Amino acid sequence: MEEEKKNVFYGITDVGQAESLLNQFRCDRPKDLNGAEEMLDDLLDALLLPDIELTGDANAFHNFAVSITRISNDNKDAFNIVREGLKIHSGNVDLLADAIKYGYNCGQKEYCQKCFATLNTIKKDKWTWRAFSFSIDYLREEWADKDTDTAEDILKLVKEYQEMRPDEEDAWLCEYEVYDSINQTSRGIEVLEKAIEQFRFCPKCCLRYAEIMMDRGDYEKAEPIIKKLRLNPKTGESINLSFMFYLDGLCKMSKLMASDEYEDGDVDEREVIKVYRSFRLA
Repeated sequence: MEEEKKNVFYGITDVGQAESLLNQFRCDRPKDLNGAEEMLDDLLDALLLPDIELTGDANAFHNFAVSITRISNDNKDAFNIVREGLKIHSGNVDLLADAIKYGYNCGQKEYCQKCFATLNTIKKDKWTWRAFSFSIDYLREEWADKDTDTAEDILKLVKEYQEMRPDEEDAWLCEYEVYDSINQTSRGIEVLEKAIEQFRFCPKCCLRYAEIMMDRGDYEKAEPIIKKLRLNPKTGESINLSFMFYLDGLCKMSKLMASDEYEDGDVDEREVIKVYRSFRLA
């Protein structure tokens, strides 16, 4: 009979230590996705044993929950870790926001309501971008089928987000999503255009705007936005580069096919190569 594998992480109670061990494994073996999943499973088995009292600061619980979603995309495990963190750091706005996000995604609606109520006892100038963004997403999901008065309440929270976090482009993206969810997409597009004009660089708003313009066939508006994204070295930190290059390829191909030269069968080979290059990068 094969001997059962022993979990070497039994006895660990510090979430920060667990996160450090997991990060070290991922740095040493970045391509070993199965190994990372197995290690994460063992760490969770050790940390979530009955009657275990976990330790760690609020950032450790938050970061470990993020690692869970990146490796296994398991909202329930992430929620369980965050909930343990809230036993120690009951008023931490990031953990409350995390609990709302992960909890809603795994059906813990009553717990989400409690976390949202607790969050609202904290002054808005203490809220982080996660507190605002995840709360807005929660309200949109929770009240999606209700009347527009509720939408106005959500928009009020969006405006507070913009006032308290004026440098966060996500606040403007949230406003667009609220308008889009109540079939006022034109007003949402105006919000994106305002953000693009106001910020020197807002990649998430830019990408969403470019996608909408491409869907509408307005390639002239999409092209300079995509070019701006393509030329900024920090673009990859915020958005999906593959999707950006895919839009870039579509935009270049559409422009090429709409040209008189294409109709006449006299196409510049360099323009064709540009199209292929974008799709290859995508």
